[in-house]
Amino acid sequence: MATEVGGNLINDSVVFGYDTGYGVSDNTTATRFYPGKPISNSINGGADRANAVINPSLGSHGASVTTEIISYGNRKNVFRIYSTNASGYYMVNQQSSIINTSGNVYTYSFDYKKIKGTNSSFSPSAIYKNGYKTPDSGSAATSLTDTIVDLEDGWKRLTRTYTSTYSGYNLYRTNLNTDNTLDFEYLFDNFMVNEGVPVPFVDSTRSNTASLIDLRRTKDIDVSNTSFDSSGQMNFDASDDQIVVDVDSIVRNADTITIEGIVNASVNAGAPWGILTDHTVAGDKDGFWWHYNIGGYTYFRVEDATAGEQGTTFPGSVPFVSDVNQHVVTVVGLNHVSVYVNGELEQSYTPNFRWNRIDSSKTAYLHIGRTFPNYYLAGEVPVFKMHNRKLTASEIKQSYQSYKKRFNL
Repeated sequence: MATEVGGNLINDSVVFGYDTGYGVSDNTTATRFYPGKPISNSINGGADRANAVINPSLGSHGASVTTEIISYGNRKNVFRIYSTNASGYYMVNQQSSIINTSGNVYTYSFDYKKIKGTNSSFSPSAIYKNGYKTPDSGSAATSLTDTIVDLEDGWKRLTRTYTSTYSGYNLYRTNLNTDNTLDFEYLFDNFMVNEGVPVPFVDSTRSNTASLIDLRRTKDIDVSNTSFDSSGQMNFDASDDQIVVDVDSIVRNADTITIEGIVNASVNAGAPWGILTDHTVAGDKDGFWWHYNIGGYTYFRVEDATAGEQGTTFPGSVPFVSDVNQHVVTVVGLNHVSVYVNGELEQSYTPNFRWNRIDSSKTAYLHIGRTFPNYYLAGEVPVFKMHNRKLTASEIKQSYQSYKKRFNL
């Protein structure tokens, strides 16, 4: 698992948050708090997934092979295949359990490790229709994109993304060859077929709430209303993406909170980033909300149904750069708001409000990616945290340093 670089994170006061983690070191390693995009693997789980490789196992073409399921290091149910003579080749075949739809995008992927063999002994999978060319012959795919990522200890992961040209079951074939002088031996693990682009491996099905885990493990985070990019990271699409979480018990009685995040937003016609609000419909104005405007200013205000608006636009401008990662921290307390960008205090002001002035008949919800009425984020928020106290300037600088290398701040 990848680790943070550059200093200790401030986590003692975190009451809610998430860290997508995925992609810290590569595009195949997920952290315990971000297993990856919600997805279903259409190949059966555990040892059955490996056994399915040899069912059917068609066409040895001269190579005599032995297959078995083994444990290898910390990996369980690894499929081992090796030749016992020095000629011919063998085909490892894997079939999806879902019926493909012509025109849809799918990805076949697996981990592999070459123990021995010639440089040409491994040929990535071909994709055929409904079994091995039976009853229909020929390829069942177009727009093939192959990616091989280095993992640890000699392991690599192959992903083959394609557009299906066939409505039915697809078969994936990988050739293992010998050259009359060397036998071959390969290990395979984590076979997966999923609809769409490559995502981190899942053994069966990963739900919306299992995809992203609260750092405090007290809240369910539903990502069903967010989009994902080609590496499986959350990516807000500027049209309707948001994460909504009930944080009423967190904000109701707190005197001061600190909101912290890594933000990468693109130019958007609306205001790109919403923090916390009950502003779901016109007239329902309780809580606080925060706009980032590409024009160079940050808009922050607090409202309640009785007192009306209690905050205003920041004086001056807060630096904001489109399509660049920035570490942004806002400290909100009684008659005080401060904003830090990349560890530096940018603006501080003293409006006449108590930040948690929320109508007692309402429930406070955190809206990440949206502010009232329909201003949606175009970009990413890979890290988000709420602290139940004021972080000091030195703590904010320390937190920035801890993220600096990871996000190239």
